[in-house]
Amino acid sequence: MSHLGDDLPPFPPVLARVFSDGTGEVTIGNTRHRISADDVNGARAEAAALITQKAARVVGGPVRVEAIDPTGSSIVLVHPDGTVTAAPPREDAGSPESAPDQEIGEGPASAPVTPDPPADEEEPSWWRGDDLPTSAPAVAAETGSFASTTPASDPPAAPASPDPPTTPAPAAPAAADPAPDPRAFAAPAAPARAARAHAAPPSAVPTPAATTPVATNGPRHARKSFIAAAPAVTPAQVGFRGALNRVGIRAKPSRAEQLLRDDVIRVSQHWPGPRTIAIANGKGSANKTPTMVCLAAVFGRYGGTGVLGWDNNETRGTASWRTQQGPHQSTALDLLPHCNDLLGTGAQAAQLAAYVHHQVEDRCDVLWSDQSIEGEHEISGEEVDAVHQVASKYYRLILMDSGNNERASNWRAMIGHADQLVVPCTNVEDTAEAGARMLEALTQRDEHSAHLASNAVAIVSQRTPGKDPDMTRIEQGFKPLVRRVVTVPHDPALYSGVIRFDSLRPATQRAWLAAGAAVAEGL
Repeated sequence: MSHLGDDLPPFPPVLARVFSDGTGEVTIGNTRHRISADDVNGARAEAAALITQKAARVVGGPVRVEAIDPTGSSIVLVHPDGTVTAAPPREDAGSPESAPDQEIGEGPASAPVTPDPPADEEEPSWWRGDDLPTSAPAVAAETGSFASTTPASDPPAAPASPDPPTTPAPAAPAAADPAPDPRAFAAPAAPARAARAHAAPPSAVPTPAATTPVATNGPRHARKSFIAAAPAVTPAQVGFRGALNRVGIRAKPSRAEQLLRDDVIRVSQHWPGPRTIAIANGKGSANKTPTMVCLAAVFGRYGGTGVLGWDNNETRGTASWRTQQGPHQSTALDLLPHCNDLLGTGAQAAQLAAYVHHQVEDRCDVLWSDQSIEGEHEISGEEVDAVHQVASKYYRLILMDSGNNERASNWRAMIGHADQLVVPCTNVEDTAEAGARMLEALTQRDEHSAHLASNAVAIVSQRTPGKDPDMTRIEQGFKPLVRRVVTVPHDPALYSGVIRFDSLRPATQRAWLAAGAAVAEGL
């Protein structure tokens, strides 16, 4: 992106990504802004409005955006008036996007801004939403439904002039803000732990075809690249449409299958640095341990190794009863004396096998809490810090189960390390009430805890089979308190013995995938 004036700060790259369920995110440099709409077309509109508010107004002209949606990816221009057009090729490089942006203050003035394409030029497919539904009906339980709330932010503003400059002269910012653009939307507040820079997740599709400048005797013009255009959507693989594809009749995936693919993409992401998920509820029997086990299974199965489930109970936790045992009975207390050695330069990841219990099918590890009955050692906050330092060196994702004492130092240390909070409960009223009160207390504690609470995901599991009005009542009650609410249907395999993900019913597995996707959005 060419910047429009030496008196303006350099503007970072912009990535807009939307999913078929109407959710998405806009990444400006290292700052992510989540969006949520009724459908994919609404998400596109919100993304364009946010970029207009955050970027085009500052730059004073069109902003180049890498736009990704279920149909593919493309490079578009978002103009100060909110319109979206296809991005012409750059004139300062042999091909589009082939050279890095020229930052302000480095060498000569920035390159001229590319003028708008002709008015009759067709809008890019990312903006039109070809072959995509225009509304998002409620998804059945087997597709993993979840609800969200829209956070508030500063009111949007439009620039003084919608027309971008046509010369490399610096563009002055607008002197006064006109009436707010109705298409703009409120972006969520920045996380309290701003020290960690969240980079945009890798694209699930390759870069589409671009145009290439060609030198001729006359003015330079653009030709269409010989490289193939944006990739086609993978044909349906399941259900009736999948059956049609297997007999040679091409059929696109259904909405339910596309939602499943979107969730798989979310839980398969790897982040630039370790992430910690705290699973907490002050009431016993709130489904904390099954939540930790199932989420670890989802992230391990789809995202690959490097996932640790940690039973951070100050005494005997139940993770040792609900997970597969390795060739030993080691716990976090056995790991503690070796933390310094494992942090040394000569330490190897395989040494951790002496302390963690590998889950073969789920491709994740579990660290048990102390299992002794007569033991007097309760793990402290400082010891949690030491173990977490080791875990962060060897694992990309750490899911911390917890005890019921919210005043314990190890519980508070877990909250201090957390990047995402998960509040599990069942359709038993007291477990939901305990989770809600915990959220209220965190909101009043400090800035980091308040951010965790507002960005939390509540997972409501059905304890008893059959239709239960409390499920709906509890789900609706959590919506104003958290970012997402996910429901999990009753499954007997969750409530006795070792939890094996493959033994869960298909609808239950789908619900846990949806829960993992909701959690991943906060990482």
